[in-house]
Amino acid sequence: MENPIKRLRKSRGWSLKDVGDRIGATTSTVKRLETGETGLMHDAVPRLAEIFDVSESYLLGLEGRAPRTSDAAFYVGKSGDPFEGAQLGQHKTLWRALSDNLSAIGIVTNDILVVDTSPAAIDNLWTGDAVVIAVGEVAHDAESSGPGLRAQEVTLIRQFVWPNLFITNSVGNNEPTVDKRRESVRIIGHIANRVAPVSPRQ
Repeated sequence: MENPIKRLRKSRGWSLKDVGDRIGATTSTVKRLETGETGLMHDAVPRLAEIFDVSESYLLGLEGRAPRTSDAAFYVGKSGDPFEGAQLGQHKTLWRALSDNLSAIGIVTNDILVVDTSPAAIDNLWTGDAVVIAVGEVAHDAESSGPGLRAQEVTLIRQFVWPNLFITNSVGNNEPTVDKRRESVRIIGHIANRVAPVSPRQ
């Protein structure tokens, strides 16, 4: 099994320094942990497991896939940013991409997305349309909460493949397919536009 630290870090939009600050390590130490140049030290494992909200055995490669974490978050413009008080019209909301899971189609971490939540947009999706979905499982982050979200859902950005599949389309590694025949999936809306990137929240 490949070292999951880099994938977990990138899925949260964190830099090497962000992880280092959270576990009390230097950026170069985190880089060596990611590349496998340095093995996982016994004192780093519990801290990494805690910040990534995964089990220690997962980090050590002793169990299956990590729980999903949201890769899209409802966005409310902050004071001074270009989206503060943006008037989008009925059934349109702003979301922020928290991953590069759709990088092959130009949506990358920290992009601001205009999402059409109207019934017409949701009912008339085509294969290849980018969407925000809510998948019912235990949430492992607090950042994704937005209008209409339930505590046990995670929000994901995916491409729709008719009639039941939601896939990632990344230049790098891709996540497992979400199949609405096997999981509780709710389409929040169609990604109508990528507006611009913003700086990550502190």
